[in-house]
Amino acid sequence: MTEPGLVIVEAPMGEGKTEAAMYLADRWAVILGQKGCYFALPTMTTSNQMFSRVKEFLGQRYSEEMVNLQLLHGHASLAAEFQALRRRAEQFFMPANLEADEGGCQAKLPGEIIAAEWFTHRKRGLLAPFGVGTVDQILLAALHTRHYFVRLFGLSHKTVIVDEVHAYDAYMVKLLERLLEWLAALGCSVVLLSATLPQQRRLALMKAFCRGLGRPCPQIPRSPYPRVSWITPSGEGTRGFEVSSLSSRKLRLWWLAPQNSETDTPYSQLRQEFQKALAEGGCAAVICNTVGRAQEIYTALKKFFPSPDAGDGFPELDLFHARYPFGDREERERRTLQRFGKPGSGVSRPHRAILVATQVIEQSLDLDFDLMVTEMAPVDLLLQRAGRLHRHQRTRPANLQEPTLMLLTSELQGEVPRFDPGTESVYHPHVLLRTWWALRGRQTIAIPEDVEELIEMVYEDVTPTGELPQGLLRVWEETWKDLQRNQQEEENQARLRYILPPYFPDDIWEHPNLGLEEDDPAVHRSLQALTRWGDPSVSLVLLYEKGDKVLLDPEAERPVALETKPEGDLVRGLLQRSVTITHRRLVPWLLKEGEIPTGWRRHPLLCRHRLIRLNPERRWQGAGYELSLDPELGVVITSMKKESP
Repeated sequence: MTEPGLVIVEAPMGEGKTEAAMYLADRWAVILGQKGCYFALPTMTTSNQMFSRVKEFLGQRYSEEMVNLQLLHGHASLAAEFQALRRRAEQFFMPANLEADEGGCQAKLPGEIIAAEWFTHRKRGLLAPFGVGTVDQILLAALHTRHYFVRLFGLSHKTVIVDEVHAYDAYMVKLLERLLEWLAALGCSVVLLSATLPQQRRLALMKAFCRGLGRPCPQIPRSPYPRVSWITPSGEGTRGFEVSSLSSRKLRLWWLAPQNSETDTPYSQLRQEFQKALAEGGCAAVICNTVGRAQEIYTALKKFFPSPDAGDGFPELDLFHARYPFGDREERERRTLQRFGKPGSGVSRPHRAILVATQVIEQSLDLDFDLMVTEMAPVDLLLQRAGRLHRHQRTRPANLQEPTLMLLTSELQGEVPRFDPGTESVYHPHVLLRTWWALRGRQTIAIPEDVEELIEMVYEDVTPTGELPQGLLRVWEETWKDLQRNQQEEENQARLRYILPPYFPDDIWEHPNLGLEEDDPAVHRSLQALTRWGDPSVSLVLLYEKGDKVLLDPEAERPVALETKPEGDLVRGLLQRSVTITHRRLVPWLLKEGEIPTGWRRHPLLCRHRLIRLNPERRWQGAGYELSLDPELGVVITSMKKESP
């Protein structure tokens, strides 16, 4: 690798892909003079944890230099570790601390990781030499925004590391392909990381990079999984490798009915299995596909695991999802890592505990459980979830020595499985159907031996016509056509928004810039610089109404003047009370009718937020729905009609 290039690393969960990417970025910096790197993650939660890991790496690698590291996502201003680096930068650059030597030259600054304040402003973050954040920040560089070229300039001649590539939908992948073309043309090196990447997607990403290099994409022989593949301006290759003993395992599959019979209470079998499996202790996780299902399962298990202290000061049964006010979510994220994280570094593992969560723990978080229960999801994400099983070497209860993944089964109507409507709103029914078919009858999954076979069974464009019963075949073909239509629509939407390619034959500057809106969710979707395709979302700030006052904290009775532009600690307090929700019927109403206080309209961090005034019972009503803030469950949204949507 003596030239900038693209490297795709495919390996099982926990094998060390992140460390490999950091090593590659450092090597390119040395031999090619690359001017830094950006680490792109799928979510804010995973970005926060990766920020800590990158900070530690840079501190060791550049122990005698001052290094500027930025955290880039919508709530970076609230991340405690990032704010500490900002304060450190302010101290260093105070005039009193800028001492000169005897010759009048600036003295060498000591080794330190800082976050220089100038780069924290909008659109400047990617100009910093080192950055960690969401993948959205780099996808904006491929969209028709007013200053997309500033972001492209910030990425040029850097190493860009994109984690969890398999997790992106057709819309995001199409944007990523256009971005790869530009990164190749700008002399960047790129590392793509994935535990489970379908062959078609791997080839599409490699072709995009080759287009940016101005060279044809070669036919690269297919190496066995796990593998490393690479392309440079003058060469290419692929190589398989053996995994470590820690990543090689046989995963036990256990099919679990949500309910035994019509007389059983929901999740009674789940509760019984937990009581039996955790009789001698152990840590288990339940991963749900929607916040509503996570709240439902947590409530169903609560009376059977009521202990407020599991021996580590936290409850035996815990809940973690994205629909908590940001301050509460940050606290739950911190304690999740503290309880179930990698041994050492302040981790205090409870004797017995169950964490009910959504996809927030699915990717990039270094968590380790003895037992896992999951709803049905696409096979690559099921394998990703299973990567949190027996992730580290530690002593486990005698009956939990074998990594076990319990799958909540779907109801069968004749020959066809019927998935939960919430699950089908997140994942396409055809991918769920293919996953169910690939896993049916299986009792074990060998990792890494079975991984590629399962991925191709789900994502290859092949219909096992001779094997499918007639009723199932009909549903298979119907959902397959619908999936193709959806993917085509997503790709078309991406083409409408992304910038021209670097090899465009005419003058790019002569073509109009659409100037898509980056921040305002109230404008029409066709005018938004969307980095993700899906239902619209809205950010809310939950405050308390008491008489004619609006309070930040009802106990301390801290009033908020809504007509005045907030400053300093009040801004942080308001953002700590913010939550982003996605709801097909409520969100459009809030975007159109929701309250934006006068004082917030002129504030860059609050101008897109809507105010929710909670009554003394922590409830709010509007558009036929009730939104309540429960200290345990988080934000609960219920229909005020007889039937929920």
